[in-house]
Amino acid sequence: MMDLTKEGTMDYATFKHSVALRALNIVVAATLATARPCSSQVRVEFTPFAGAYVPTSARLWPAPGTNCTLQVVSGVPNFCDGTMRQETSPAVGGRITAWLNNRTGIDLSVGYSGSRARVPSTSLRDTSASIVAGSARVLVNLTPRMVRTSFYVAAGASFVAHGGDAYAALNASRLAYDVLIGSTTGWGPVLGVVTRFMLAPSLAIRADLEDHHYKISGGGFQNDLVFSLGLSATLLGRGRAAR
Repeated sequence: MMDLTKEGTMDYATFKHSVALRALNIVVAATLATARPCSSQVRVEFTPFAGAYVPTSARLWPAPGTNCTLQVVSGVPNFCDGTMRQETSPAVGGRITAWLNNRTGIDLSVGYSGSRARVPSTSLRDTSASIVAGSARVLVNLTPRMVRTSFYVAAGASFVAHGGDAYAALNASRLAYDVLIGSTTGWGPVLGVVTRFMLAPSLAIRADLEDHHYKISGGGFQNDLVFSLGLSATLLGRGRAAR
């Protein structure tokens, strides 16, 4: 059997990205087939959260095979000589979730992480590198209707935006060394699992694991995880409707 994840037609990062896209298609198709929202069932809740942003890829930029010049430009660090990688850091954010019925929900979230970047072999002193990640996901309940602890799978689309002095220096370097100029924001599929523990009809503890797949211009495919814990409070609708 051909191994597509190693030295065949597809490297491992691309393979994971393809699997994420297929999983997204399956979850969305299942949701469209089962979700029949009723206006009396819809409820909206807000969840502030805190957690950790964990990049798992060994290299954010440059991608393997990037054509870089060996010329040295005074005062501009050459990122081509090193491997830029985002570091693990705390994250905070919020979610708005509309539960359409007892089985399905639509979730919008945004999170921020004030991180740093690891940039070996450069003269860069300020490596501050913030992250803003947002997503729109469909949630599908895997557990019986009236249990206190419920489990969900989630899939949707997301963006991961990189900012701060480290990425400003990266853009300056790409311009100075004639490397492909582009955005430091990546778009792609996001997969996840969710656990909710009901404290009261309108209050629940919620734990999320999100898996973001994306790439930035000139970089390889990324696989970033966001672990978070939050407290969900019902804003609209009946609190017990979406166990």
